[in-house]
Amino acid sequence: TKPDVTFSCRSGRKLLVHRHVLSEVSYFESLFDGGFAEQGSESLQIDEDLEVFVEVMRWIYCRSASCDKDMALDLLRLAEFYGIEELIDHASRVLAAQSMGAGFAKADAAKKEESHKKDDDIDGDGYVVVESAGNEAQLASSHTAENPPGDEKAHEPPMAKFKDC
Repeated sequence: TKPDVTFSCRSGRKLLVHRHVLSEVSYFESLFDGGFAEQGSESLQIDEDLEVFVEVMRWIYCRSASCDKDMALDLLRLAEFYGIEELIDHASRVLAAQSMGAGFAKADAAKKEESHKKDDDIDGDGYVVVESAGNEAQLASSHTAENPPGDEKAHEPPMAKFKDC
């Protein structure tokens, strides 16, 4: 299915997502179904950096997130705000690793290197986070013989596939 909610971040850049996927998180379920003004809205403004918000979305869709030392605190703050306990734990572990010293940092770096291999291709199925014309970022498929440039599927976010990340 096509995304039905657009988040506009502080930079003006946008992220297209699926309301039904976000509704798995109680914060978003309340936002969309709790009688708030945002209930029927297709576009929402958020005062966040797109890069950090994408990682929150990546967690909701895939239960994984890229989190380096520069992003960990912002990711932890958003995870706490949205009440995503597993992401709070993940970001907390990254922050703890930073304070544990070089030995632990080396192990963490190896783990990050492994995760960076899949950063561009979130779940290994040919889909990547891209920024398209019009300052909109979305999860989109990479171009293949079955899905060449210009094919509408090439820019259709595969969020439903992330149920199996």
